[in-house]
Amino acid sequence: MGSNMGFDGNSSVKPVQPFSRIRRFLACEDGPAVVEYAVLLLLIIIICLMAVTTIGTNANGTFNKVANSIPSTQQQTTGSPSSPAKAPPSRSAVP
Repeated sequence: MGSNMGFDGNSSVKPVQPFSRIRRFLACEDGPAVVEYAVLLLLIIIICLMAVTTIGTNANGTFNKVANSIPSTQQQTTGSPSSPAKAPPSRSAVP
């Protein structure tokens, strides 16, 4: 167990080439497909962000329009205060 045996049973250890994976990735035909998928994903994300921003802006405008059309309670209280509202009668327990 203490020897330099590799997984395949060879006793020699291959030196690690730092750019071998990059060379294989560039030589493989899957590289351009990955780039195309990344560009498509980026475009989809940008379109979703634009849609969410537009919907948020429109919703904010709608909420502001509704809020401005409802009179506030401070504008209604002019003159003498109105009589306080009566509390609903409490229910007594039925024996």
